[in-house]
Formats: sequence, C-alpha cells, structure tokens
Amino acid sequence: MLENIQETLFQIRDTLISDDDLRKLIYNDSNNALELDAPSKEEVSDYFSLAPIFEFNTEAGYDHSCGIALVLTQFDEDEDIEEVSATLIVNVIVNNEKWLLTNKKVRPLAIIDRITSLLLNKKFSVATPLEFRGASNLILTKQISGYALTFGVLDGSAEIENF
Repeated sequence: MLENIQETLFQIRDTLISDDDLRKLIYNDSNNALELDAPSKEEVSDYFSLAPIFEFNTEAGYDHSCGIALVLTQFDEDEDIEEVSATLIVNVIVNNEKWLLTNKKVRPLAIIDRITSLLLNKKFSVATPLEFRGASNLILTKQISGYALTFGVLDGSAEIENF
C-alpha cells in the first residue's frame, strides 16, 4: 500500500539534499552561510532525517545547529479508486543562536523558502504534485526551534482535481 509513497519520500529527500543553497544554510553555522562554499551531499546527509523530529532534541545527542526531518502522517487509502494519500510534515529545526543571517534574512525562513521552491507543485515519479498546506511554529527546547511545513501527497491511478 505505501511502497510508492515511501519511494516519493526518498525522492523528496534527494531533491532537498541536491540543492546547493539549502546545503549551505543547513551545514554552515555562520551568519553568512549563503556566501560560503556548499558542502558535499555526503557531508550533509545526516542533516536530513526520515525519522521523527525528536531525533533533533539536544538531549538525545543531536549535535548540529540545523536539521530537516521528513515525516509522513495521516495515511488514507481509497481502494475503490486505488489511491493512497498522506500528509508530509517537513520539520525545519534551527538552534536559536543561528537564526539570523546577513542581509536581514532569518535562517529558518530562508530554508523554508528553498524547500517550498523545490517542492511546491512538483510532481515526483509516483505521486501527483505536492500541495503546500501551511506551516506552524515548532519549539523543541529553549535552544532549538523552527517550523513544521505541511504538504499533501497523493499516489494513485485516478486523476484527482483540486487535491
């Protein structure tokens, strides 16, 4: 039932990791992160998690200033039209001391801007285009906060309008 959606989750992660600016924002701690060289995909791979957000809690040993967790929630299957829908939560987590960037930019918002431009209405091979549904503030500890972005994901054989 969820094979196609799982494949889409990996494609989404690969799309995000492939973006130079997003890698700069996630990896480089300095306030001029976008002016520095982009780290390799291998250097940032553990900054992009497919595990629940609690892995980013400092008490659990997470030692990066930033991170992104991709989590699928709210699965629904309609066997009559052979489709599966899910909600994708993209958690953007940033150490509060690293929020401000140069040029009057805020790191988590710059990260969100990159993510939405990479994913908004993009059709992955096994799903209809992702639909951005909103974002909410996320506070994990006194030192770590960010945003939870919500996207709709639909996989199925039927053509769906207004998903």
